[in-house]
Amino acid sequence: VIAEKITGKSWEDNIRERFLVPLGMNRTNVSIAEMKAASNAALGYDLKNDVITRTDYYDIAAMAPAGAINSSANDIANWMMVWINKGKFKGREILPEAYINEAMSSHAVVRGGLPSKEYPTTFMANYGYGWMMASYKGHYRVEHGGNIDGFSASVAFFPAEEIGIVVLTNQNGSSIPSLVRNTIADRMLGTKKTDWNAQLKDELKKAKEAEAEAKKVKKQDDPVTKAPSHELNDYTGLFTNPGYGTFEIVRKGDSLFAEFQQTRFYLKHKHYDIFAPYDAKDGIDTSEDSNGLFFNFATNDGGDISGVKLKVEQSLDHPLEFTRKPKAVAVDGDILNEYAGNYEIAGMTVKVSVKNGKLYMFVPGQPEYELSPTSKTMYVVTTLDGYKAEFISKDGKVREMVMHQPNGKFTAVKK
Repeated sequence: VIAEKITGKSWEDNIRERFLVPLGMNRTNVSIAEMKAASNAALGYDLKNDVITRTDYYDIAAMAPAGAINSSANDIANWMMVWINKGKFKGREILPEAYINEAMSSHAVVRGGLPSKEYPTTFMANYGYGWMMASYKGHYRVEHGGNIDGFSASVAFFPAEEIGIVVLTNQNGSSIPSLVRNTIADRMLGTKKTDWNAQLKDELKKAKEAEAEAKKVKKQDDPVTKAPSHELNDYTGLFTNPGYGTFEIVRKGDSLFAEFQQTRFYLKHKHYDIFAPYDAKDGIDTSEDSNGLFFNFATNDGGDISGVKLKVEQSLDHPLEFTRKPKAVAVDGDILNEYAGNYEIAGMTVKVSVKNGKLYMFVPGQPEYELSPTSKTMYVVTTLDGYKAEFISKDGKVREMVMHQPNGKFTAVKK
């Protein structure tokens, strides 16, 4: 955004003009639309339970600078040359040398990065400007990996030795980039070779054993399942957070689904008002747990489902809260007109009127409230949490309006 403000050009145009064109990166683009139109583009794949499946391209739109560049090993090799040659490509300065030195210097500690008995010469884990620094078998390594739906990558270089390594893989969450990178580095640097493939297999085996043991312990510790406190329909609606936008929970048959812009989850009841999400984009697989993410529904003073808490930001101490708004349904104007009129309760007259196809309620001494329909007869007060108006018909005519409030139900008779 800062670059766009300074240059008056989009991020995409800046990337093309300042890097792709001068570096001759003709096979590189900055959008999914361009990638789909390319004559030769990789397809992404996922691997779950030893089964490989195709994945859709992930169009990250507004987050494009965090991973929207689609490239090839040959093209990125040119980008590596810029960093190895102190900012120059074929004699032309692309980035200032002072910036190159600053960017590959340590500015933050990622973690301790302590050496192990197995690898005493591999240590340090620091961060520069978009680069991770480590000492790899006594050699200064600058690197950054990446992962997006269907693809994994690693770009690394050793400035002192003038060696650059690019590994691109069309599989989601793959270990291949780091494995291949290290294998090539051992050969190019002339260091003692490590059987990285054998090490990876050993780590995967231990991880599976630990996962199986954790599932066994988890099953023993699981509380006795208690039924949800509400009917499934009561959990549906639009859920909004000011910083994270809106998603919808819908009911299909005897199941609940959380529908986001890019993905969809099946919500499996766990206990009480807590549900576990499972990916439902390409079929539901409940063999994989939800990695500790749960939909924890909350109620208001009237007992209605008022929101849901999600621990989607691990760095925050508290879960994010999304406020529920029941999804409005369409109600015929003739029906709304039948509800219009004066209703009497305890010597007070409550007026219901129709304006521009919407229903409004006016209580003396209070502001006028808009009523939003969640069914043909039930309407929520849009600005008051836990307040609803229900219209009761008898003998084909509207006779009463029952006002549902946190402190009880109150019936007003239509005059």
